[in-house]
Amino acid sequence: MEPATPVRIRPGLPLEERGEEVAVVEKGLREMGVTISKPALAAICIIFGLLVIIFPDLLRWIVGLFLIIQGALVLTDYLELKRHQARLAGG
Repeated sequence: MEPATPVRIRPGLPLEERGEEVAVVEKGLREMGVTISKPALAAICIIFGLLVIIFPDLLRWIVGLFLIIQGALVLTDYLELKRHQARLAGG
């Protein structure tokens, strides 16, 4: 598995013109094992958005948890890639 090429999604473009970029991001998430339906993701975003508005101090916890989870996912993916490369080189 090759490392994913970073893709910058330009928010000013209409969705039709971002199709390829969105597909690359979705493929990367699937490869990492992160899949969630769009309605479920929308509900989670709305709930967390309301919680942040109602409880502003909660923002630091949400951001902190996100960064910890994201860091763990990226580190796990990196270590898995290195282990796979070592396995290919060794035999």
